[in-house]
Amino acid sequence: GVDPALADRAVQRFAELLSLTCPDLVVHAGGADERSSGMPELVRSAGVRISEVNRILGTDLVAADLPGLLDPIGFTVTANGDDVAVVLPSWRPDSTSEIDVIEEIARHHGYGRLGRSVPKPTGHGHLTQAQIRRRLLRDVLVGLGISEAMPNPIVAPDTMARAGIEGDTLRILNPLVADESALRLSLRPGLLTSLAHNEHHRRTGVSLFEIGKVYPPSGDGLPDEHEVLCVMLAGQDAHAAVSVWRQISQTLGVGAMIDQSSVPGGMHGTRSGVLRAGRDVIGAIGEIAPEVLESFEVTERVAVIEVRIDGMLSGKGGSRAYRPISRMPSSDLDLAFVLSDDVPADRLERALRQGASSLLVDLNLFDTYRGPGVPEEHRSLAWRLRLQAG
Repeated sequence: GVDPALADRAVQRFAELLSLTCPDLVVHAGGADERSSGMPELVRSAGVRISEVNRILGTDLVAADLPGLLDPIGFTVTANGDDVAVVLPSWRPDSTSEIDVIEEIARHHGYGRLGRSVPKPTGHGHLTQAQIRRRLLRDVLVGLGISEAMPNPIVAPDTMARAGIEGDTLRILNPLVADESALRLSLRPGLLTSLAHNEHHRRTGVSLFEIGKVYPPSGDGLPDEHEVLCVMLAGQDAHAAVSVWRQISQTLGVGAMIDQSSVPGGMHGTRSGVLRAGRDVIGAIGEIAPEVLESFEVTERVAVIEVRIDGMLSGKGGSRAYRPISRMPSSDLDLAFVLSDDVPADRLERALRQGASSLLVDLNLFDTYRGPGVPEEHRSLAWRLRLQAG
């Protein structure tokens, strides 16, 4: 922070002191300037707009007011209408631009004299479409009695394998904890750990959900990053997960087919499937495999939904049409069907919806039975149909 223009004054003062202390010494007038090319410019200036000064400070200053504020502190002002040229003093290397000069104007004009007006923003803040739909999704899940959990996204390297999830995880070079050094591929392990923690404290039947990021491997070396929703319902079966998924799909205005021909890793072999939107697999639904529950020390059966939602949140979803309430009475019809374990329940559901046509207003699978009277590798599915004329 040494003033680059100080050298001339220092030399003049040195010569003056020599003449006073050594009267016989002859000092010749003039001097030579061997300034280095790397030295900063002695004369620096900045353009200042009066309109910008008043916009930032909320004042009503004019160009004629600036010399009285800046000249006493070494800032030389030359006014030309709204634009003012200010020569910056050499001993102020911290002042380089217009905003620095405006700061000096505010200081010497007096902070106490500045008005209370707040600068007007150029735009108004608002939530994005994704933020609105994410909040709506949270409200619906909380309304269903499901609590939100926020597990650590950094897990132990073997956690994914314990959950039956395959894939290479990205390792952190300098983890805070040695057992937490891998980015997760799924939200399921974190929620299973939370369910186990609750069960160890005699809290059974807990329902949890999480909206978070997962980091699956990609082909270019770095992992992908997706936003995912995971719902876990302790003590409930796959039908409960399907019911929750229907609420989610209605809320977001999206649809997906449950395909039981493909079972994700770590899920129950006959009570789980994938969620398909067209040809794309967007998630998994069903129950956690018993061996996975055992590895996480969870004794209850656990229904689960895990679905990628970043595309759902950014879209607008389907339009909703008003459906008038029918004046006709409704009639409930309970039907039971014995199906082989190889036949998925959603196939029967599609057949029921197609057969009932427009009279069907609600369809619910309320019971699954295995035991006496039902052949081996078969189960009885009980459906309740609500029929009503329009």
